[in-house]
Amino acid sequence: MGRDGRVHHRGIEVTGAMRGVVALAALMTPVAIVWALDALSSPARLELYLRANVAMLWLWIPITLVALVSFLVARLSPWQVRSSLNSMVFSVLELLRPLVASAGIVIAAIATSDVRVALVGSFAVIMAMQTSRVTRRWWYSKPVTLDALGAFVARRKMTP
Repeated sequence: MGRDGRVHHRGIEVTGAMRGVVALAALMTPVAIVWALDALSSPARLELYLRANVAMLWLWIPITLVALVSFLVARLSPWQVRSSLNSMVFSVLELLRPLVASAGIVIAAIATSDVRVALVGSFAVIMAMQTSRVTRRWWYSKPVTLDALGAFVARRKMTP
């Protein structure tokens, strides 16, 4: 609840998360179609994609585990710990995200030596990196109002 108990701030977080999920799904659908058409064209192509995915996961899983543990600690800790995690962990992960994503594609390209796999992987990374930009534009073009979060109901109850 808000400082005065009338605004449901978790509603803002849920709305933002849903917008991010919708944006990611919209951006990644073309990638999934291209991947399916290429990877499922033959067993050899599918094997190349699986090899590329395993190579990328060796880089991305440890970083993802750090992020998940940090989110869990932030969710269960007081605001002082959340503030420290924001400045020390999440900001560094956000800064390194493009580099780590690019490194994953380079590792996949080296592991497979296949141009199409590298191009589809690059396409996936580019689309995934655009999710925050699209979500941010969507958020500020259609912001969540206080009325949408319950302030209208609270104001109606206050009027005599």
